[in-house]
Amino acid sequence: MDQYRDTVGFAMSTWRKVKAFQAGVRDLERRLPMTEVRDYLASGRREASVPGDIYDEIDRLKELRSAGIRQEMPYAAAQARAAGLTLSEPVLQGYDLMAMPPLDLLKKVPSLGIYRHFIWLGEAEGGFPAP
Repeated sequence: MDQYRDTVGFAMSTWRKVKAFQAGVRDLERRLPMTEVRDYLASGRREASVPGDIYDEIDRLKELRSAGIRQEMPYAAAQARAAGLTLSEPVLQGYDLMAMPPLDLLKKVPSLGIYRHFIWLGEAEGGFPAP
């Protein structure tokens, strides 16, 4: 991620969502390994050994993440159109699990950089780039 620096500004309300999401992921990381969090996000399968309130928190964070990403997607969609690209619906809705778009795509659609602030990685895994 060091090769990429934000070249666009994001709305203050988006930054508030980033801060809340990252705080939630930090708390979640203390309660459940992030690999299990990502497994749940990818499969939707709940393990009986994991308390239901943890899955509720993951779902809450997933919606917070999607809302923050969606706020920036009108700009990303316009940038993509100008570059002759079309973004998928999961990307536009904030449901794509990508942590960071490829650098060549970021050069054409800089607003996709918001994804790097909503990554499903804990601090121990190198998550949380400085806003």
